[in-house]
Amino acid sequence: MNKTLVVVSTIFGSIIILFLSYKLSEACTRSGPVIISHACEIAEYIVRATALVYSQPPTNPNLRTTGVPASKVAFRVEEILKGDSLGSPIEPNGYLTDKDDFNDHPVPYNFVRRNGRAGSCFANEYKQGAQYLLFLKSSSHVQWPGVTTSYTVDIDALAPVNEQLHSSDDPWVYYIKGLIAGLRQAKDRRNTIK
Repeated sequence: MNKTLVVVSTIFGSIIILFLSYKLSEACTRSGPVIISHACEIAEYIVRATALVYSQPPTNPNLRTTGVPASKVAFRVEEILKGDSLGSPIEPNGYLTDKDDFNDHPVPYNFVRRNGRAGSCFANEYKQGAQYLLFLKSSSHVQWPGVTTSYTVDIDALAPVNEQLHSSDDPWVYYIKGLIAGLRQAKDRRNTIK
């Protein structure tokens, strides 16, 4: 009888541990759908930029967090799609990698690339030398613990706010340019009606 009790207790305990582990490792969620026009509106800058080097390397290069990294990646701004002049380089929190992480959804993206689908809800890895479309906001306007840079891409959870580009002619760039132009026209029409 004792042997049966031990086996049942072990199985039951294992099930509880597996359930708790699953709940703790669940991908992040948001309360509503990703609406990319919202990300365009709340971003102060939208830039096409190239990931260069660490401006602040990670303390331990073998450890990665799904939260906000302490390390910073320097980007060279190639083109400003939204916003006035922005100094280069910009240095959001993140990690460098040698792996591509293109969004696996069709354009227009309605979800973050694979690296951002767990933990903090934001992708935080950038392939060195690759171009990204970055939606930036002043860190003073964002309430995320751990953000240590002037500008952050952590502005809209699970949204495609820092997508890797295949080239400067990536369809995502053209889609966002068109969306920005449409949002400006709508704003101008609202202002003339007032």
